[in-house]
Amino acid sequence: MSLIELIEALVFIVVLSMSGVLIPGPMTLAVISHAVAKGAMAGVLVVLGHALIEIPLIILIYMGLISTIGIEQVNPIVAIIGGVSFLLMSISALKYVLKGSFELKALKVSSTSTFMAGIITTAFNPSFILWWPTTGLLMVNYIAVLLGPLALLVLILVHEACDLFWYTFIGFLTKKGASTSTKLLKSLIIACNIFLAVYGIYFILMGVRSLVGV
Repeated sequence: MSLIELIEALVFIVVLSMSGVLIPGPMTLAVISHAVAKGAMAGVLVVLGHALIEIPLIILIYMGLISTIGIEQVNPIVAIIGGVSFLLMSISALKYVLKGSFELKALKVSSTSTFMAGIITTAFNPSFILWWPTTGLLMVNYIAVLLGPLALLVLILVHEACDLFWYTFIGFLTKKGASTSTKLLKSLIIACNIFLAVYGIYFILMGVRSLVGV
């Protein structure tokens, strides 16, 4: 593993992770509702609950890749499916933001604790369940090829760090009363999803070339 491969892996994980986390969803609403009282700590607790579900899933996907297709190369079918998923995600997110109806509001959610809110909004989120076997599978496969034995540790640490950074930031803004300021949020979403679309095209081409032997 070279320094360039490590940097490439880190950039890929951050872009892909942030492209998903920046779009408001159940976890965002949970953080905002609890942050009114807990501030940035709401983001920390929700992410801990989220990680309790997500980390075992990442490990299972990684172990499955090793036992079925190995980690010597990116599986072309996974590359194509993941690339298409990237494109669909980026197009959907950009349409959502650019149509002008993007808004971040503090909403109440029913949960017994902030930590449990992270578990509930992860385990029962259909988007999360669909994301990992498709987009997430490609991310794990690609990082495993780049980093080898270190892939699992780096992937978990960087991916969860992205979650922790963003949701803690949202919690801080909510406590400070700045959650209605969405200009920066929109810019971040647009930038990340443009990068995500580029990755999508790249992986589709990679998969097609591998299948046709070019």
